[in-house]
Amino acid sequence: MTKKKTIKKKKGKNKGKMEKDVLVMYMFAGIIAVIAIILLGWYATRGNTTHDVTAEFIGEQEEIEKDDCDFRRVIDGVCVEKEADQYQELVGVMIENHSQARPQAGLAEARVVYEAPVEANFTRFLALFDNTGSIEKVGPVRSARPYFLDWIEEYGKTPYLHVGGSPDALDKINAYGIFDVNEFFQGNYFYRGRDRVAPHNVYTSSKLWNGAIAKIGGVLTHAPNESSWKYEEQEPCEKECIKDITATFLSHSFVTGWEYEEKTKVYKRYQNRNPHQDQRGKIITANTVIVQHVKTNVIDNVGRLQMQTIGEGAVDIFQKGHHTKGIWKKKSRKDKTRWFTTEGDEIALTAGTIWIEVLPQDGMLEVE
Repeated sequence: MTKKKTIKKKKGKNKGKMEKDVLVMYMFAGIIAVIAIILLGWYATRGNTTHDVTAEFIGEQEEIEKDDCDFRRVIDGVCVEKEADQYQELVGVMIENHSQARPQAGLAEARVVYEAPVEANFTRFLALFDNTGSIEKVGPVRSARPYFLDWIEEYGKTPYLHVGGSPDALDKINAYGIFDVNEFFQGNYFYRGRDRVAPHNVYTSSKLWNGAIAKIGGVLTHAPNESSWKYEEQEPCEKECIKDITATFLSHSFVTGWEYEEKTKVYKRYQNRNPHQDQRGKIITANTVIVQHVKTNVIDNVGRLQMQTIGEGAVDIFQKGHHTKGIWKKKSRKDKTRWFTTEGDEIALTAGTIWIEVLPQDGMLEVE
C-alpha cells in the first residue's frame, strides 16, 4: 500500500512538473513572438525613416548647390556669402620654371596661373594670388615679358612682382602705368634664399608684398564685375571622358601634363611626366585647365618672343573630364580674354583654381 501510494504520488508530481514546463514554454514562445513583432515594426519604421532623412538631405544638398550661390568671387567663381566678398585684392607674381627653379614655392596657392613660353620655349608662370591669406614663400621670382602684361591688366590695378625684364617689357610697364614692384628698385620686398644659386633664388611673401602695397601702392582697385568669367556648376563626365592632357612646349624639357581624378573631380599637374609638387610636397591641382593656342614670333637674337594675345584663336577647355573645343577672344589689351564655343556661346567654367596653358603654334596638345 505504501509502495502504491508512493508511486501514485510520484506520478502526480511528474504531471504537475510537465504542465508547468509546457506553460513556461508557451510563455517563452509568446515573449519571442512579441519581440519579433516589435523588431519587425521597428526595422520597418527605421528603414522608412532612414530613406526619408536621406532623401531630405540629398534634396537640401541639391538646393544648396543650385540656389545658395548668389555671389561668386570674380577671380575664380568660388561662392561667397556677401556681395562685397566677390572682389579681392589680387597680387601677380612672375615665377620661373627653369629646371634649377624646381620645385617652386607657393605656386599651389595661386588662384589663376598663366603658363607661357619665353626664350627657347622655356616656360614661365604668371601666378595670381588672392591677397586674403598668409603665404610665407613664393618664387623663384624672375623677369617680366610684355605679353604677361596684357594678362595682368585684365585684373585691374593689381601689383605685378618681378625681377627686371626684357627692354620691351620694362618700357611697357612704365607706359601702361602698371602697379610695378620690381626687385631691381624695390629689393626690400624680396629676399635671396640660400637653397639655390642666383638667379634662381629670389623669393617674396604675402608679408613683403603687403609692405609694398602699403608703401608704394596706395589704394588698390578691384577687377570690375564685368571682367569676371562665366561660372556654372558642371556635371562630371560619365562616358568618353578625357583623363590625360599633355601640352608640349619644348620636347623632353617642358612637357606639361594634367591627369583627371574622377574621385576628387580635379586635375593633377605633371611636369616632364612626374607629379608637379611645390617645395612643401603639395601636388599642384586645378579645377579647370584651359589650353589657349597662340601665334608667336622670335623678335631678337636672344630668342625673345612676340606673342598674339589680342584677337582670337583656338582654345581647348577641360573640366570634370569634359573637353570643349572653342575660340578665345580678347578685344583689347585691358579687356578680359573670354572663351566661346564654335557657335558663339560663352563657355562657363568650373569654380576653383584655373590654369591657362598658352601654347604656341609649334607646341603640341595630346588628349586621351
